[in-house]
Order: sequence, then C-alpha cells, then structure tokens
Amino acid sequence: MTMHHSNRRASAIVATAFAGLALAVVTATPAAADTIGAGEASAFGGTISLGGQEAVPPTPLAEATLPGDVSDTVIGIPAEPVAVSGTLNAFASVHAESDLESALGVVTQEVEGPYNARAEGLIEGADVLLDAVGEGVSLVSADVIRAEAVAVCVGDAVQYSAASEIVDLDIGGQDVPLNDPLTQILDGLNDVLEQSGLNQVVDIQRDVVTELEDGIAVDALVVTVLAAAGDPVAEVRLGHAEVSGVACGAALPECSDGVDNADPEDEVADAADPGCHTDGDATNPASYDPDDDSEIDEAALPGAPAGPTAAPTQQLPTTGGNATTTAGLATLLGAGALGLVALRRRLI
Repeated sequence: MTMHHSNRRASAIVATAFAGLALAVVTATPAAADTIGAGEASAFGGTISLGGQEAVPPTPLAEATLPGDVSDTVIGIPAEPVAVSGTLNAFASVHAESDLESALGVVTQEVEGPYNARAEGLIEGADVLLDAVGEGVSLVSADVIRAEAVAVCVGDAVQYSAASEIVDLDIGGQDVPLNDPLTQILDGLNDVLEQSGLNQVVDIQRDVVTELEDGIAVDALVVTVLAAAGDPVAEVRLGHAEVSGVACGAALPECSDGVDNADPEDEVADAADPGCHTDGDATNPASYDPDDDSEIDEAALPGAPAGPTAAPTQQLPTTGGNATTTAGLATLLGAGALGLVALRRRLI
C-alpha cells in the first residue's frame, strides 16, 4: 500500500514537471523587434576650400546606411597655402538595434545612449599650418579634435544630438583652456586671437552644430583665413559628423522601400521589379507583392526550375519565437504527462 502511494506521488511529480515545461514553452517570447527602419550617418576628418572653391574634398569620408559600419583613415591633408597634418579618421554606423556607444571623453551628448546611428570625425595630433603665423608655429594645433552626431529611437520618435570636444587646443602658439563652459571657451579664443594679432587674418568657430531638416550635423572647428579686407581666403573645417533620415520601427520590405535592392542592381524597384511579382511579370499589377522582402527574381537565376514549383510538404523543426511550433510542442508535452499518469495508474 505504501508502494502504491509512493508511485502515485512520483507520477504526480513527473506530471507536474512536464506541465511546467509545457507552460514554459508556451510563454516563451520571440526576439525583440528592430527599433529602426532607416537611417544615414556620415563623417569626415577635414576639408579645405580656397577662394570659395573646394580645394580638398571631405577627407577621409565615411558614409553608412542601415545596416552598416564604415571607417577610413588618412595621414595629413596637403593644400597650399593651408595644410592639415595629423591622423584623420572618419567613422559612420547605422544599426537596427540601439547598441552604439558614444566616443566622447570630455563632454557628453544631451541625448542618452546607446544609439542606433552614430557618426564621428576625428583628428589626432592636429596641426593647421599657415605661413603668416611664423616659421614652425601652427595656426591651430590640438591633441584631439572630435565631432560626434548620434540618433536613437525612443518608442516611435527619433532623438538627435551632436557635440564636439577638443583636447589641448593651441592657437598661434598659445594654449586655450577647454574645461570651461562654451561661452568662456569662445571668449578665450577671441582673447588669444586679439593678443597675437591673428584676429586680423583668421576667424575661428568652435562646436558648430547645425540642425538639418531630418537630422543634425556638427563641425568641431571651423578656421577661416581672412584677407586684409576681411574677405574669406581659405576655410578649413575640422571634425565633421552628421546623422539623418532615421525612421523608427521595423524596416520596410524590399519591395516597398522605394530602393533598388537587387544585386546586381537592375535599376528598377518595388512594383517595377520582376522580383516583387509572384509570377515574375512586372507588367502584371495583380501579381505585385509589396510584402516580399527580396527583389531578387529567383525564376531568372541560373539553374532555376522552369515553371512553378510545388510547395514543400514537410518543414524542418525550428526553434525560438515560432508560436505554432512552441504551442504544438507544449501540447505534445502535456499529452505525454497525462499519458504517463494513466500508465502509472494501470501499473498500480
């Protein structure tokens, strides 16, 4: 009799374990959805214009769209009568998930991260040379010049932010402290320029933030060389970063995003692309599938079978986030638990 009770208790414990496992499978949640559907980020280390004409294009230049990570590095930018030396870097990243951290070390972004999009223009060991300053004396030098623009999705809304930092800035051979608020920094720059007499030949702007129509941009340092009449002779922009066009939510299917996603590109997109039609006929409006996430026309690929193919009758097992599969597995486990209880009772 004691053995019968023991068997019943063991059966109940096993049944409870199976039921608990079945409940755990039923309540398993799929992976989190993407938080961004589009976005662009770009950055460059420096650029130079002379007399209103571009003498040196943005160098190095990094441009990224979702999903992407791009970086580039160069050493020095030659241009007469201005040259920028140092290590110039450009980084641009756009991620579906918000997993990008800020690279700023002295200041902080107004918008809290991590971010979906980030751009950084960076110069290390920067020197901007100009003959008028004096032999061996840089017009502007700094250990680090960094500009950073970021964007993050918060619910359905995107938040942009941009900031820059300069470490150990030197103007015409004189140090400029950068631990004070921005207004004091600008005052310090003006004082150095006046004391050195450089205010007659150069204008310097720090942390120039520009709000774009659908984004934000920042230049860490803009140096303008002036003629005697005050007209701009040369302009040097150091450390530029911008992010724009960020759209929160899941990415649009390839056949609805207005972009030619085919590889190689066939110069048509969405309804005009045969790959977005169930019958491969772009002239048939009835066969257009806007939810198709591939513009590739599989029927046109080498080795593709002629005509429609039969749908597969079997499906390999899947794991994680599949409600049909997890529900079916839960039912099977529950039935197994009940069957085990019944078998135990017959043995008793």
